[in-house]
Amino acid sequence: MATEEVVCDPSLCTNPDSPGECCGDSFEHKTTPGLCGKCYIVLTSSENADKMKDWPQCQGCSAVYKLLKASRCGTCVKKDPQITPSGPVPPLNPQDLNRPPNQSVTDKLQDLQAENRRNAMSARTLHKGSQKTSGAASSVIVGVAKGAPRQITVYLAPGTANTRTDASRILGNATRSFPEDIAMNVCILQDTPVAQGKTKKVYKVICEGMPWVAKRFFEIGAGDEQVEIQQNADFLVQEATRLGKTGYYLGQFIAEAKRRNTSIDDTIAVTEFKLGLEVVADDSAPSPASGISLEAYLAADPSAVQVLWLFEPRRSSAVDHWSGTNEYPPWHQNKLGSTLNAFAHYVYQISQETTVITDVQTSKAVNEQGDGINVLFDMMLHTTNGASGVGDHGQNGINTFVAKHECVRRCVGLRLDQEGFENALKGLEDGDSAAEDDD
Repeated sequence: MATEEVVCDPSLCTNPDSPGECCGDSFEHKTTPGLCGKCYIVLTSSENADKMKDWPQCQGCSAVYKLLKASRCGTCVKKDPQITPSGPVPPLNPQDLNRPPNQSVTDKLQDLQAENRRNAMSARTLHKGSQKTSGAASSVIVGVAKGAPRQITVYLAPGTANTRTDASRILGNATRSFPEDIAMNVCILQDTPVAQGKTKKVYKVICEGMPWVAKRFFEIGAGDEQVEIQQNADFLVQEATRLGKTGYYLGQFIAEAKRRNTSIDDTIAVTEFKLGLEVVADDSAPSPASGISLEAYLAADPSAVQVLWLFEPRRSSAVDHWSGTNEYPPWHQNKLGSTLNAFAHYVYQISQETTVITDVQTSKAVNEQGDGINVLFDMMLHTTNGASGVGDHGQNGINTFVAKHECVRRCVGLRLDQEGFENALKGLEDGDSAAEDDD
């Protein structure tokens, strides 16, 4: 019996050996089946990958050029002289920085929505300006088998955490701001999660030619997949804010250790992250991975619906846990663990006893210099107002940290205030005694 030969479209970036491990984009003038130029460089461990992975790529033939000046190379422009490459999304003007956050973000979204309309996207999704840091647009290809990777077009922007006044620097207050420019990328998002924790699901995604993961909430106490669209967005923004705060605290901690000439594990870093808003194509449902049905999407308030994702670089799946939600081992004999223990003490003190980092975990990665690092992610906080996000136990969580924290040598080297801990603990004990007397 004759076998039917499967013919692959050479214009598509494909990876038969590992479906999904490619950008999946379409290049009109690409004539060789398989990976596009950039994915070939990134995924085949070419000796030139490190220096070539950031070179611009021709959107016509997929070739990579160091000094490419437009979206298409000269050869492709000659083939299609009538095509004029579209310009980037207009950047945020400097004067926007002095506007109220709500206004500048709303203005920025109008630019995004205009771009979406030019690309036949839906413009029904709006930001709640004071709560957002980025936008993303998603156009899902239909007719793909369940569980397969889907091609989406995404606007992504890095999360930011800025500090303003001296008081803000002390407290580590983070202000969310819309970025000055937003890059549009074609990504490949897997339908099914590669991992999940107690509250979030994690999906593989190839974005900007690099392996990332996309996260969303699926459980916040109401049951499996009982998270409303806006709840997911709000909690992801809170998570991004926690990452921003932790990054600020960590920078201050490392600087203080250097000033005090105290030895710490200096391989610690906070994960890079990006927030993206998925704007669904007309008459289509959000991406299957989002967990949002067409009915739920259409029933949501058009002025508030926000299908949000949190993107992080893909790292090792092996995770090291250093503290729990309310457990704080000292790790006396472990340099990384004891450094993170001292870091928790430092955060409590520099925040004027208003914040505690908790449920601390790291995964291993390699930075741009080729050095091994330990990356903090999925940060949780206990704060005095209990409003930092999922898992915040408020003042009770802070009290538990004060009662259970055991200072290590690095706490002493950093001159962290043990007396302050003792006074705080005494205050807790006095409060308990008073409560017993009332009984």
